[in-house]
Formats: sequence, C-alpha cells, structure tokens
Amino acid sequence: MRVPYGALFPVVAVLFVALAVWAGPNYAVAVPATVAAVAAAGATAFEVYLRAAPPARDAPSGRRRPVPSVRELFVAGPASRTEIVGLLDRIDREGDHPDRPRATPRELRSIVGMSDDEFLRLVRARLDELEANS
Repeated sequence: MRVPYGALFPVVAVLFVALAVWAGPNYAVAVPATVAAVAAAGATAFEVYLRAAPPARDAPSGRRRPVPSVRELFVAGPASRTEIVGLLDRIDREGDHPDRPRATPRELRSIVGMSDDEFLRLVRARLDELEANS
C-alpha cells in the first residue's frame, strides 16, 4: 500500500502547533515546535503547488528552420511552387479529402514550368475548390 506522504505534512503541522501551544512559556520546547510547524506548513504549501502546477513543457531542441509565409513563397518564384502545391494538398487532406494523393514528380515538374498566369489560375482553382468543400 502506498502512503501519500503529502497528506502527512498537514497532520504533522497541526501536531507541532498543538505541542507549541501545550509547551506554553517553555521556550526550549515551544520554539522548535513552532519552527517545525512552520516547516511542515511550508512543505504542505509546496506539495499543493506541485500538484496544481501545469507540467513543464520541454523546450524545443536546437534552432528550427523558420517557416516561410505564403507571400514569401509566391515572391520566391517558380522554385517555391512545389511548396505552394504541397501546402494546398495538405490543407485538402486535412479537410474533406484525407485520401487525396500527393502530386507526382511529373506533375510538379509541369507546375514549375508553368507561366505565372497559368500557375495563378491553378492556385485560384484549387482555392475555389477548397472553399466549395468547406
């Protein structure tokens, strides 16, 4: 059987307070009993704090690569088009189409080779599709 030691601190504090009151003017007993009662009360408060405090989250290790904004991806030009399409696919998979396949390397090469107007039409069509399904 496991004894909850945290529950013993309030009992010990009350016992030492009772001993300090019983000792009266006998300072040789009253002062150490009072110190022990205050220590037990502090231990009780600390135990309550530990139980009530949210668990500490681990700090991320190392430096993380900053995630570019969508605006930065569009400004970066054709090289970032695969990331834009991947982002749209990921949004679609997290929504109504979890079985949506990833773009094939051949499709990605054709997307990178599109003119800016063609690519913007493709993105607008995908966004319209996402909005219609949400």
